[in-house]
Amino acid sequence: MKSIITTIIFLSFFILSSCGSKAGPEISHIIVKSDSQGVVLDNSDAKFLKSFSKVFYDRDEHPEGGPTFMYLIDITTAKGTVRWQYNPDGNIRNFEVADSPIFQINDTIKFNRMLGVPNLK
Repeated sequence: MKSIITTIIFLSFFILSSCGSKAGPEISHIIVKSDSQGVVLDNSDAKFLKSFSKVFYDRDEHPEGGPTFMYLIDITTAKGTVRWQYNPDGNIRNFEVADSPIFQINDTIKFNRMLGVPNLK
């Protein structure tokens, strides 16, 4: 009986500790492009994508955001490719979903450096 209670406590701790994580599906490829510059980044390096994922998934909804999006980011996971609109001020939204919310990337400077786009600030 004691081992069952210990197992339940352990599983509960594990489940609750993972709730705060902002991790998403594993990214396998990324392409960044703009009308003016063409393809800015085309990368499928696992080490880069792991670092990129940490910054990309660390975002919060930003309902006041309403920027002019300058870049398209195609992100491929096991589920397929999703296109995002991005502005170097850190605002990003899903291009393919009507009325999708706008999010703010929390570490904009690092994100822009990884994408190879200039910071606006």
